[in-house]
Amino acid sequence: MKNQFSKVYKCILPAAIIGIVIIICIIYGKEKEEQKMMASILAGEYLNDSWKNGMQILNARLAEECEAFKESPDNLTGDDSEIVSANEENAVDNTDVSQADEEGKEDEWDVDFDIVRAEYIYDEQRNGIEIHYPQLCGLVNSTKEETINALIEEDVKKIIGDKNKEGDDSVYCVVLDYEIKFLNERIISILYKGMYGYIMPGHGLNAKAITTTIDIEEEKVIALKDVVIDFAELSDILMADEFEHVTKWGGSTGGYKVSWEFNSREELEENLVEIYQQWYTDGNNFVVIIENMMADYNEYAISNESVKYILDEEFLGKLEKSYSHPSEEEHVEELRKIMQCLDEQVPEIDNEWTDYVADKTGGEAYITASVIGEDMSTFHTETFDVYRDYEKTEYLGKYYYVFVGEQWDDHCPSWAYFYVSENFDEVLWNDIPAGKDSEYPVLYLDEWRNSDFYPKLDK
Repeated sequence: MKNQFSKVYKCILPAAIIGIVIIICIIYGKEKEEQKMMASILAGEYLNDSWKNGMQILNARLAEECEAFKESPDNLTGDDSEIVSANEENAVDNTDVSQADEEGKEDEWDVDFDIVRAEYIYDEQRNGIEIHYPQLCGLVNSTKEETINALIEEDVKKIIGDKNKEGDDSVYCVVLDYEIKFLNERIISILYKGMYGYIMPGHGLNAKAITTTIDIEEEKVIALKDVVIDFAELSDILMADEFEHVTKWGGSTGGYKVSWEFNSREELEENLVEIYQQWYTDGNNFVVIIENMMADYNEYAISNESVKYILDEEFLGKLEKSYSHPSEEEHVEELRKIMQCLDEQVPEIDNEWTDYVADKTGGEAYITASVIGEDMSTFHTETFDVYRDYEKTEYLGKYYYVFVGEQWDDHCPSWAYFYVSENFDEVLWNDIPAGKDSEYPVLYLDEWRNSDFYPKLDK
């Protein structure tokens, strides 16, 4: 019996020891897991704090980069800029409007309107965007002024894209200022220079140059393809390095050649058509901007005269000196000639129409004629390009626009619209009521008199 108990005891004792060891290991293991869990939590909090600190540092760098450019843009972008005038309220209500103070610059351009300086600022969602751009102020045609200003603003803001839309939390910075390279009453060409890009550790902003050239007469942005009529020839001239490098890097120009950037004319032509479409003119030179592998850009210029055979002839014509503004005496004489031509070729205005209105209204209204602008509300003596139809299939020349109406004390319903030629030798009738539904919006006088548009006076 004793021996049997001893055997059982000898079996139980090792098992108990093993069990105790297992329990100790389990308890120790749980403590280790708890320690690991606590370490993970602490590490997570540390990483979160590190991320927050990193973002604070990143945002501080963004502010420093943007401020550095704002304080000294010329050191970052090369050449000096002569900036003209004032501010205008923008989409984020961060600007004011003030009158242009660089009168000398406006005198140089010889235009009868002002340039005001507008800005767009967006610093929400950790972005840093500040863009300065010009706006026209004082055009005789107020509708045209609004259209041109909208084109300028929309074109320069293309650099932003959707970087500042709601929910975009990337650190994006754009700082641009402008220089008007050319301006007359038909063309404005603007060069913007500055810095842009994403801010991240180890990376700063890239130099950037963009352009906007607008046909004020036709109210449209002029793209490179609208000016260049032979891209193959343009590419050949660029690859032959006949263009002069005019961007100041390190305080001097002439340090780069187009041929260094491309392997062939075909490669350059493809890039000009699809990628490098920034260009401007200073009136005497045609300038293209080409970005390079160093995250910057270079401007290459050549005289308009040297490449006029590959540039649009009509565009070059619009760069010529604008007409001089007439004196008050000349203005009065111009009006007299317009009205004399109208009276001679449309005598019914001063005869049948005038008598008819006087009789029908008992003298309370009378026939009046006024020279107007294309917006039909501004009175001035400017000529306009006139075409036979809205598709512009036949160009008829430059004409003054004349409104003929029935003048009452508080309103003036229209009778007809006429075009008087700039040489005061022809009058055309303009089909305003029918608009684009008309086969011919402009009719010669004999066509008009035989049409349903000719007023039929009841007796």
